[in-house]
Amino acid sequence: MRNQKGITLVALVITIIVLLILAGVSISLVLGNNGVLTQASNAVITNEKATIEQDMDMAFADANMEYTTKQSMGTLGDTEDLATILATKVENNASIGEASVKTGGTEGSKTMTVQYDTSTNRRYTVTIQVVTEGTTSAGTVTVGNPTTI
Repeated sequence: MRNQKGITLVALVITIIVLLILAGVSISLVLGNNGVLTQASNAVITNEKATIEQDMDMAFADANMEYTTKQSMGTLGDTEDLATILATKVENNASIGEASVKTGGTEGSKTMTVQYDTSTNRRYTVTIQVVTEGTTSAGTVTVGNPTTI
């Protein structure tokens, strides 16, 4: 019987234990708090926020140019101000979803709140502060963390 070749039960058990340990480590790396799936999800959110911020910056630059041009040419409507022009630009130029704008505040300082719904079923709340003094304007954009819709 000593000349028989094969795997002993001890070797088989040790191999199974090693494979289980490797499987546990692999699952932890993929599904853990800092795993591949979590990092990929965070990367999507970071990318969406950067795209939204870029959309808002481009809309603000475009609106500011239109406002300044209309103001210097005397073609600015009675109800037109930088915030209303910006609201139109934001709603029309959303590149990764749909934006709806609510505006509040006084003539010289308006706060716009944008609900930005993306194609990945996330809603971002964007706050834009628009300050207009004479012929100069400034704006700040704050993109909040997303909620699932």
